[in-house]
Amino acid sequence: MLEILEEPLVRENVSPISVRFYHEAGAAGMISEDVELLEGVIVKKRSKSPLHEFIVARLLRLLSEVLRPGIFAAKKRPITTADSEPEPDIAVIEGQEDDFFDHHPESALLVIEAYFGGSGKTARPAACMSWLSRHWLGRRAIH
Repeated sequence: MLEILEEPLVRENVSPISVRFYHEAGAAGMISEDVELLEGVIVKKRSKSPLHEFIVARLLRLLSEVLRPGIFAAKKRPITTADSEPEPDIAVIEGQEDDFFDHHPESALLVIEAYFGGSGKTARPAACMSWLSRHWLGRRAIH
């Protein structure tokens, strides 16, 4: 899409935006709902296949059935970090849903990002989960 970013010299000189600016730009209608902030860069979200939505819905249901009180599973809930606001497919969050009526969670106990496909390029999930101290990536191509 933006071939100019393929140039190393240009990429090294791109200035990231802050989470605060991302929020202000969103409130002002300057950015669309189909993006998320990853390490200071506004990134367009991938489209979701029916298989992706099925798997995520099933995992969310199964997780919700086994979580203890004080922990909940959420679908596509933003998590605000120092330089990102990823919206993972599923996040297991400590607290009650009501704890986050006026702000996004700043951490998650578990993040699940389903990825089906393969273009030979680095998968988006690897980039969007670099803020986690530990993560696993599972990838399976569906033919």
